[in-house]
Formats: sequence, structure tokens, C-alpha cells
Amino acid sequence: MKQFVAVIIITGVILFRPAAAAERPKEDAWATFIKAGFAYQEGRYDEAIVQYEHLLQQGRVSGALYYNLANAYFKKGQLGKAILNYERARELLPRDSDVLSNYKLTLSQKEQNFPLPRKSMIQKTAEGALNYYTVNELVVLTVVLMTMAGGLFLAALFFTWPRQKISFVITACLTLSVLCAAGVIVKMHVRAGEGFAVSSTEARFEPRHDATVHFTVKEGQKVKALKREGPWLKIERPDQKTGWVEAGTVELL
Repeated sequence: MKQFVAVIIITGVILFRPAAAAERPKEDAWATFIKAGFAYQEGRYDEAIVQYEHLLQQGRVSGALYYNLANAYFKKGQLGKAILNYERARELLPRDSDVLSNYKLTLSQKEQNFPLPRKSMIQKTAEGALNYYTVNELVVLTVVLMTMAGGLFLAALFFTWPRQKISFVITACLTLSVLCAAGVIVKMHVRAGEGFAVSSTEARFEPRHDATVHFTVKEGQKVKALKREGPWLKIERPDQKTGWVEAGTVELL
């Protein structure tokens, strides 16, 4: 794991800058955060987890805080919770090298009990491009590119610019804006219902304890929630097998 002190500084800047706007006592938030940091450094990971979760419940969401929480869960040996929070951190800090390296390390320790579907080079490239940006960044890029295209079009009406060159630039801006907008839609669609098993469990054919077991879901396994029925959740594995598990064994992003 990377040096924790650096994470404290980064997270402090991100978390507590808007404290006044949220009308919560800044001193209490700082105290909670510092307490969690010392607890982590002293190996009291349960206490650190409680404090970090408390900050998240207060609405102080940030990629760095999810990263710290994931580190604490990793130290506790709770790989499912660690993977879940690294994934949440990756959504907000997609290019952070510490998040990515610790996330890969944790995934390498996860037990895999079925072969994952193979991805084509095109799928891997598209996935890599989408994972490079957050949803908010893609939205901003879409708006900026569309604004640029509109501005160039209006400018071309009033100035004697070469039509062929301006048309090419406008077309390029519009094409990129469409790709960014499509990226937003795809990311939101893919993330809808996505979650991770926070503990190993058995998936059954029907939502009841005496139903036949269909397959085993290992801790840290990525799943997609399809339907909820009381305390049961119908999930789908990456290989498209579906089954019912107790809702408490899976947490959604």
C-alpha cells in the first residue's frame, strides 16, 4: 500500500473545503478524519472503517476517502468491501496511479471460480477509453465540443474563413461530442445495477432458502442486480448465469 500520510493530506483538501457550505462543524469533521488516520496507522482498522463510513454518511463523498476506506478493508482481509470501495474510488479518480495499483493488487488476491468471457481488442480499447474519464468529465467535454462547433459555425457566417477547413473542424468537434455523449450513456447503462459480493454466498434458482443451489458467488465477484424480492436479490454473473442471493451479501455501486 502507498504511504498513508500523503492520502491524508489529499483527502483533507477534497473533503473539508466545502464544509462551511454544508453547514456542518468543520472541527468535528477534521477530528473524525484525523482520528481515523491515527487508527489506521496504529493498526486499528475496525475503528478507522467506522470513522470513514461516518464521514461518507455525512455526505463527504470523494475518491480519496473511498480509497482510504478500501485500504482499511484490505488490511482487514475483507476483499469484497475493499474491491467495492476501490471501484468507487476509481469512478471518481480514474487516472490515479495509487488507486489503480492497489485495486489491481486486491483483484489478484480474489478467488475466481469460473472463466471470464473473453474480450476482443475493440472491447478492451473502448473499455479503457471509457474508464479513463469520469461521467462528469465526459459531460463537460460534450458541452465544450458542441459549444466550439456552434461558435465556429457562427464565426464562419461573419468572417471569410475557408469553408472547407472550418467544415472539417466543425465536423470533428461534433463527432467527438457525439462520442463523449455516447460514452456517458454507455457508462451509466453499464453501471446501472452493478455491484460486488461483499461475502461469499450461494446463488439459488428461486428466492428461498430451500431452493436448489445454482452456483457459488465468491467474495469480491462483480455482479449485476436484476430484481429484488423481499430480502432476496436476483443477480447476473459476467458469464450471464443468474440466481437469487440474500441481498445483504451484495452491495451496489
